Amino acid sequence: MRKKLKIISGSLVVLLILYVLLPYRYSSNNSIDIPKNIIEYCKSNDYKYCIAIDYSQPSKNNRLGVYDIAQNKIIYYCKCAHGAGSGNGTTLESFSNEIGSNKSSLGKYKIGKKRFLRSIDGNIDISALKIPCYELYGIDESNSNAYKRGILLHAAPTMTTLPVAIPFWHSLGCFSVPSSSFKKLSEYIDSD
Repeated sequence: MRKKLKIISGSLVVLLILYVLLPYRYSSNNSIDIPKNIIEYCKSNDYKYCIAIDYSQPSKNNRLGVYDIAQNKIIYYCKCAHGAGSGNGTTLESFSNEIGSNKSSLGKYKIGKKRFLRSIDGNIDISALKIPCYELYGIDESNSNAYKRGILLHAAPTMTTLPVAIPFWHSLGCFSVPSSSFKKLSEYIDSD
């Protein structure tokens, strides 16, 4: 039986492992270079998929990819926001693991349970909107506060799949994706 997906964050993020790496080679043709050590990590932990986010690409690009370990290729791409505190909406300028920073964090993440968003920044109750999300647990020193910070992989109903920059308010450090993309990602995450 395959293990639950993980997410890795850096400039790359991984699904069964969400892996976000920072500046890897930028390519405008939906190409994400996942480092061999991440692929080996996924294989050694018996993951079926790896979700990688390449934050070196601008927010208007499909910079999140689902990598199929058995097929040895990325089988799905979509857009993904970065934390509002990390940059101006189109580019990343910094990362942080600090609570309240609203910045993205690099590293590997374990994907936890699926639920609905309860609030925005702990202040505005949005539970009635039934926006789906997955809890995330940072497993590296660079993202060890992910759960305490409320970092999630979640749908962003107002985010478009069109090739335009993602406005800065789409994420307070979470990995937010268009709703249609979240549904597709859920198929991979829940496929076990």
